[in-house]
Amino acid sequence: EIVKLQQVVGAEKSRAVAARSGSAARLSPFDWPWAMAPEEGIEYGGELLPPADFEAELKPWQVGAWNGKGKGGVDTADHHSGNQCVRIDVPPDSGSQAVTVLNWANWGGGGLNLTLEGERMYEFSAWAKSQERGTPPEMRVALPPGAATESRSGADKPTPDGWQRLWTRLETAYPVPPKYLAVWVQGPGTVLIDDLSLREVIPPPLSISLDQGEYDSADKLGAATVTVSKRVTPAQMRFSLLAGGGKTVRQLSAPFRPEVSVASSAPAQGGLMVVAPASLASSRFIFDPSALPAGKYEAVAELLDAKGEALASRTTAFQR
Repeated sequence: EIVKLQQVVGAEKSRAVAARSGSAARLSPFDWPWAMAPEEGIEYGGELLPPADFEAELKPWQVGAWNGKGKGGVDTADHHSGNQCVRIDVPPDSGSQAVTVLNWANWGGGGLNLTLEGERMYEFSAWAKSQERGTPPEMRVALPPGAATESRSGADKPTPDGWQRLWTRLETAYPVPPKYLAVWVQGPGTVLIDDLSLREVIPPPLSISLDQGEYDSADKLGAATVTVSKRVTPAQMRFSLLAGGGKTVRQLSAPFRPEVSVASSAPAQGGLMVVAPASLASSRFIFDPSALPAGKYEAVAELLDAKGEALASRTTAFQR
């Protein structure tokens, strides 16, 4: 919010200076709003874990003190859903290196027998509530080195009663069985854990973003980045610039080749050029904003089938 406020204030100051001087001075790039991709809702696949709400029993999960004297088990005093959760207690004198985990492993009779598909995004999550602790536990999926091409962790906003959904998302490079899944509690304190989940994150079929949200007459190059999900194989991709009222002012279509390498850039068509280093699965459409009359516009990316019918479409707005 602070960054957005700084942008608005800076832009207004620059416009005021230009108005007072009576000049059409070009604004600094930092005075223009940052282009932002539209927020996409997250879609999930089916649940990959057996019920992990701990209403029946702890198994196949187990609590283990991997370092220190932490302990835990099913508890009925508090819970996120149902009537029970897992409570982990680590003594105050344990120190910051004490590690206690709620885990399901593929060794020692743990019975974890799960293979994650390659080139997929997965999310491992749990609801947690901490007591006498400054940091929440971590969600961990143990994979061999190099098996995850991307990973990041986060937490949703806590509920009024203190429960918070924690998650980690990772993208697999190839089919791989995890060594273990764990809620990793490091340091002393008490943690309540409930409702574990492992699901595939289904990406949108198509996304589009612009390098800027506004252009002026001095901007000779604009770039729209278009990304296509690996789950989708259209016949063509079409990129269009639309003026007010939906009138097409620029348009370019290209055959979609998700695996076969294509030229680094295709010849310009109607004032547009596509740059695709490997394939149209990730590409940039280049245009000249200064050639457009002042006004409001939309950049539209479409995936088409063999008959030219739209399979998916995404739009982002900009101003010239």
